[in-house]
Amino acid sequence: MHQIKFILVSTLFFFVLTNVVIAQPTQIKAPDSGLLVEFLIKDGKPIYTVRLGSDTLIEESPLGLVCQEGDFSQSMTVTEVSENKMVSDSYTLVHGKQHICEYGANQRVITLENNQGQSMDIVFQVSNTGAAFCYRFTQQDPASYLVTTEVTGFAFPEGTTTWLHPLHDAKTGWQQTYPSYESHYAIEKPIGQPSPYAAGWAYPALFRVGEKGWVLISETDVDGTYCGTRLAQHSDNGLYRIAFPQEKEHRGPQDPVSPTIQLPFESPWRIMIVSDSLGDIVESTLSTDLASPSKVTDTSFIKPGRAAWSWLRYDSGGTELTRLEEYLDMAGNLGWEYQLVDCEWDRMVGYDKVAELAQKAKDKDVTLILWYNSNGEWNTAPFTPQDKMHIAEVRRAEFKRIKDMGIAGVKVDFFGGDKQVTMQLYMDILKDAAEFNILCNFHGATLPRGWQRTWPNMVTTEAVT
Repeated sequence: MHQIKFILVSTLFFFVLTNVVIAQPTQIKAPDSGLLVEFLIKDGKPIYTVRLGSDTLIEESPLGLVCQEGDFSQSMTVTEVSENKMVSDSYTLVHGKQHICEYGANQRVITLENNQGQSMDIVFQVSNTGAAFCYRFTQQDPASYLVTTEVTGFAFPEGTTTWLHPLHDAKTGWQQTYPSYESHYAIEKPIGQPSPYAAGWAYPALFRVGEKGWVLISETDVDGTYCGTRLAQHSDNGLYRIAFPQEKEHRGPQDPVSPTIQLPFESPWRIMIVSDSLGDIVESTLSTDLASPSKVTDTSFIKPGRAAWSWLRYDSGGTELTRLEEYLDMAGNLGWEYQLVDCEWDRMVGYDKVAELAQKAKDKDVTLILWYNSNGEWNTAPFTPQDKMHIAEVRRAEFKRIKDMGIAGVKVDFFGGDKQVTMQLYMDILKDAAEFNILCNFHGATLPRGWQRTWPNMVTTEAVT
């Protein structure tokens, strides 16, 4: 009898100790700096903080997803905490701010369970100047979840200053092409100031926490498995929450705002570049460090360069053949690598004459980039070529045609949104373009979100800020 009591008491003591250990904050430290992320459960809700040395740069902030099939933001318990694991990566970028990139971080995985017995991981990685996390469902069940809300937030202390880019509301811009990431930044504003538009604030979002340090927030490794996100319009008491796109974006109500995720699933990374030096923010490669490796095996056709652009001076008149020939001569004389042939080229010049221009360009060691309107029915911008990019078989036939003409790349314009279906369109264009050795320049477009590593044939995105 005494032995049974001893076993029962010992077992109860073990579970109490286990719960006490699990309830303690979990720390993820940078390998060689004072950057630290702390995770804990508070009143059943997962939260985190970010510190740099002894200074708190991000205060207690919410984590989690709310799905139609289960709530992973409250009534949560920790079931497992992984040991610290050092992760590293070394890769090269074909173009960008740095050619050879090195990444090293400490990783810990927190496994949570809700009151329905459903589990979700939060994966944290902390490098010397970067903190990042993503949500992960490891179930091999072929089921899908509809994510109705992402509760992720970033709470900044009083006295923080912001540099934020307002997103124009959907369908309000020229020919219904907004949001186009073409607003002016609101510079050095106090936290809590709402965006002038309901669409909220775009990434990257920069914060200065007094004299303690800098934080730049963004996301990376976004593909067609999730939507692109932004920061919500309102940030009461300095809490900036992640928001989904607006209903009117892209094709409007026929495309859902809430992303549907297929299990198993790993979300895009939410990244925070953190330092007491603005130089570290500028020089960071965190957005590509955490992006998927290149899907393009042979990158020999990807050659960044300078482009002559007659539209900049003459607007649509710059697409007249005489102007194009004038700018081609200039590009050749200056030793520039490309010439951009902008909108209306199919009507003002035509495929045959453009093919002849491409041959003349080749003789001058210049290659052409052709403009395209991305739209199906989601914008009313009249510029052509239209309806060439959003249908797979049409797009692939067009890529083959222009590749046979000697064209080096395409400039695709007017995407008008960040919904999951729009992210998939970007991926489809990049994948097909890579197959035909076509370079891509996106305009009226979202921010790259790590794609310059995953799809290095995306050589640039254009915006006016």
